[in-house]
Amino acid sequence: MVSHSIPGVETHILILWGRAGRRCATRPVYCAYAPVAQWIRALVFGTRCRGFESCPEYHNHRRLIIQPTPIAAPIYVDELPPAPEPKRKARSAIVELIETLAITLVLFLAARASVQPFYVQGQSMEPTLHNHERVLVEKVSYWLHGPERGDIIVFRYPNDPTQDYIKRVIGLPGDHVTVHDGHVYVNGDQLKENYIANPPDYADDKIVPKGFLYVLGDNRDNSSDSHEWGLLPRDNIVGRAWIAYWPIPDLSILPVPGYPGVH
Repeated sequence: MVSHSIPGVETHILILWGRAGRRCATRPVYCAYAPVAQWIRALVFGTRCRGFESCPEYHNHRRLIIQPTPIAAPIYVDELPPAPEPKRKARSAIVELIETLAITLVLFLAARASVQPFYVQGQSMEPTLHNHERVLVEKVSYWLHGPERGDIIVFRYPNDPTQDYIKRVIGLPGDHVTVHDGHVYVNGDQLKENYIANPPDYADDKIVPKGFLYVLGDNRDNSSDSHEWGLLPRDNIVGRAWIAYWPIPDLSILPVPGYPGVH
């Protein structure tokens, strides 16, 4: 028996032979098991073994034994990756997707409940707001307190709730609103209004009950408002017009005018 160590491969080839085996012992390239020998020969020497029948010298070969030499390699348990858990990972991905969709939906509903864009149609709020202008309406402030005099509000038209109107709050619950001689009076006090397009060319007289508002458009003679169809129910309010954001040159926070001396 002769042991040959192949460089670069942790394997020993042991060849057992008979009487004439010693001459072939130095050339362990032929064997009875051709497939195994071909693999070794091709890997190490780059040639093919043709098996026992093609051996140039007749030898009484018995067998080819391949014995792997065990190599002790350090194994660091802490560095080993965890065993794959495809089912759990797939389930985790689905759960994360559902959570992401739920959070997105909650944020969308929260934003929708607090701020909403609106499109101005018509000239009833000239010169403050123009036709085709876009505004952001915030809804949070009216959860905390009621509308204030001078607020510009968006509301559902009482005679057709499918339509949204935008007007300015003039009279609050308990106020006595009168319009005559081109001026608006609240509780007998004249409002100083430098935001209107022109003085009103009509007369009106109303007392605002609880739960209602008196609203007018800034373009007084070209506005469908409380002087035509009556008082606005408080529950019809959508929110307060907060920012005019389009077109860009008109970008601004909508101011709330003060009315000194009016109670």
